[in-house]
Amino acid sequence: MVLIDLSTSLTDVGLAIESALFCGLLVGRRSPGLRYWAIAFGCTAIAALAGALYHGLVLPKWGVMICHATIAHGIGLASSSMVLGIVSRSLPASFYPWCFSAIGVYFVVFSGLKQQHLGDFRYVAADYLVALGIGVGLAIAASIRHPSHFGTWLMAGFSISGLSACVLMWQWTPIRAIHPEAIYHLFQMVALYCLFRGSGTLTHGHAH
Repeated sequence: MVLIDLSTSLTDVGLAIESALFCGLLVGRRSPGLRYWAIAFGCTAIAALAGALYHGLVLPKWGVMICHATIAHGIGLASSSMVLGIVSRSLPASFYPWCFSAIGVYFVVFSGLKQQHLGDFRYVAADYLVALGIGVGLAIAASIRHPSHFGTWLMAGFSISGLSACVLMWQWTPIRAIHPEAIYHLFQMVALYCLFRGSGTLTHGHAH
């Protein structure tokens, strides 16, 4: 096996380390909201590690399929867990059963689509963008219920994530030697930090 895309693989590793660190800082907390965010960061770390293998090494066909599935479903579970984390503080408890059921159906539908089209990351992108839009709406609702700086952090994270998606879609890079996906990962690292800060202020309901 030989390295085939060093810049993308290394930034994937960076994403995995950052996400694993955030997961470790949140895991074990009593708040259900924080547990959902811990799951989101943990799944992101796993997906990023799979991405590092896929982009960095020449793998056999079965290895490529495993990486594709891990990335697709890892990102999907991370997106759904992130939304659950916001729901747990943005809406009254009476809405939880309906919201959790809807998110479950959403996850299953997108998982089925992605499994049928492994390697076609348009479905992964669609899943992520839908979750991003839902997150924005819920963040606004949560900022109304719990005024604090969490809204600023979450909206910054969502905005940077959207910007990073545009960078990837347009295949933009300032240096030809660096793959656009590596630039996307760098943007995402900043976005994850903002979401981590937002998750803490969101769950505790006070400003940091």
